[in-house]
Amino acid sequence: MRCLLLVLMLMSSVAHAQPSKPPCQSPSLSCLGGGPNSGSATVTGVTANSTAVLPLFTLPVGAKVRAIYVQNTTANAVTGGVNIGTAVAGAQVASATAIGANAFVVISGSTLLNSTWASTTVPQSLYLTAAIAFNAASLNVEIVWDY
Repeated sequence: MRCLLLVLMLMSSVAHAQPSKPPCQSPSLSCLGGGPNSGSATVTGVTANSTAVLPLFTLPVGAKVRAIYVQNTTANAVTGGVNIGTAVAGAQVASATAIGANAFVVISGSTLLNSTWASTTVPQSLYLTAAIAFNAASLNVEIVWDY
C-alpha cells in the first residue's frame, strides 16, 4: 500500500513539474495569439446604429485579415446575418454571415470572401452592417490580421 501511495505521489509531482499549457487553447474575444507581424482590434456593443457613419475597423497598411470573431451577447439573432465590407452595406470580406442568438462565430479561412482588402499605401476601413436588420442584437467583434 505504501509503495502504491509513493508511486502516486511521484506521478503527481512529475505531472506538476511539466510546463503548463498556455491559458488560451481556443480563439475567443479575450484570447487571441499573434506573432510580431500580427495585430488585432476589438469593438464591443455593436448595434444597429454603431456602423451607420463610422467604420468598425481601420486596418493598417498592408494588413491581411486572418479571422473575424463575432460574439452575440443577446438572445436575438441578426436577421439575414452580417456583411463586412469596405463601405457601409459592403460585403467584400463577409456576406450574410449568420449570427444566431447568443452565438460565437468565427469568420476565417474560406469563409472570408477576401482577406486582402488592406491597401498597400493607405489604411483601409471596414464596415459591419446587418444584411437585413440587427433585431436588437448587440455584438462584440474582434478582427485579427497579419502583415
